Amino acid sequence: MSEKFFHEFSKEEIIGAFIYQIARYEKSLRWNRIFLAPGRLKQLLNSLETIERLIYMLESDKDLYGYELEKMINNVKDNKVLRHLSVSDYEWNMVYVRNGKINYPRINSLMFEIIGRSKRLIQQRPKGYKEMLSLLLKGLHNLPRAYMSDYPLWGAEGLHIEEESAIEYSRGYLKGIIETDTIEGMKFGKGKCIST
Repeated sequence: MSEKFFHEFSKEEIIGAFIYQIARYEKSLRWNRIFLAPGRLKQLLNSLETIERLIYMLESDKDLYGYELEKMINNVKDNKVLRHLSVSDYEWNMVYVRNGKINYPRINSLMFEIIGRSKRLIQQRPKGYKEMLSLLLKGLHNLPRAYMSDYPLWGAEGLHIEEESAIEYSRGYLKGIIETDTIEGMKFGKGKCIST
């Protein structure tokens, strides 16, 4: 790939696309089925923790170095996630500069909230946790699209959506397991789905 191609993307667009690909893969699995393959929850936990680190990188003022992204991609690929991404041709010496204008605290806060709740479900495994995990992952996967570019990246293009649209889409899935439709200070239900 050419150097010009890489310079079309900011740090936020690159990280947003990576978070989206991880979340899209995880939400596509049938989490509400009765049987889960051994180790699958551990793999999901690894994916969630990787997304968590990426969000921290989004919030940081530092630029993103290609080798940092390579390390994260390899970490996720080791757990059989994102194997469909071809990274062998990427130039890991590139530096992705912070846009400086793109920052969505509500998006970041909601992603952190969903990840925290998902991790607790994995640890505690209350009744109905698979169904809640499924809804949480569906609520997560479109949030990073607010950061994405409309330029093609990793086989995905035209995926950028506005912040409010991303939040509204997420609410559509989360309303079955949260007590309020507000984003700030959102309080999750305990152990079971809450009817709306």
